[in-house]
Amino acid sequence: MANQAALSLLLVNWVVAFAYFAPTALSGRRFIYRRPGFGIAIWFTLFATSVLAFASALLVACYSVFTTWTNLQETRVGSDLWLEALVVSFAPWLVLAFAGIATALVNQKLDGIFDHSLRVAPTLMGAKRVGEVSGYAVMELPLDFVYIGSTATERAIVQTRGVRELLSPEELQACQQHEVAHLRLRHGRISAFVSLASQLLGSFAVTRAMNSELSLLLELVADSKVSDKPALKLALQKFVDGDREVGVRLAVLGK
Repeated sequence: MANQAALSLLLVNWVVAFAYFAPTALSGRRFIYRRPGFGIAIWFTLFATSVLAFASALLVACYSVFTTWTNLQETRVGSDLWLEALVVSFAPWLVLAFAGIATALVNQKLDGIFDHSLRVAPTLMGAKRVGEVSGYAVMELPLDFVYIGSTATERAIVQTRGVRELLSPEELQACQQHEVAHLRLRHGRISAFVSLASQLLGSFAVTRAMNSELSLLLELVADSKVSDKPALKLALQKFVDGDREVGVRLAVLGK
């Protein structure tokens, strides 16, 4: 049973370490932004192993209750072995309590650092097909604000009249190639997973950090697939000033 407590401690230490290490060590790192595919793999590996570690620690704690009950049935009540079995059975649960407290403290320390404004993508209602790029339909909305994106459900590129009027043909084509990369690489599936994780575990700073960083890394991967990177850079420079994501993308494109 002492081994069970030690295993629980090892597992929850990994969970706590991930909760603190990932947001502080992986966020805002230039070497990861220059290798976005590697960054995505690291985030998913750490997240998956931490979830597995916590689930394993919980199973160990539950198993300790069963083994304790079995040992208590075989040991005289009040003996040293009986008391030892009873005390040790609580150890894995105390370790889990420690993990909860430590994670809460880490979350409090990092709270607010990775919050970002909600981005609302326009719907396709009222959109008109204006062309096709690499086999994907280009749908345009008669709106004057600047927006271009893609929709995984309709497998189409969505743009507004405002972005077409703002960008040159070369710049617009580069942005459309960027969206084609999102569709071809099925980034919508990754975004859906991250969205689900945010809904289930959004109260944790590490989840918000993963959401923010993976969103940026997906953009960097799509940027790397654009053939005319100078045109893409010029297009980004016309978008919202001061946006952190756009700033990082411009820095990587300007290497």
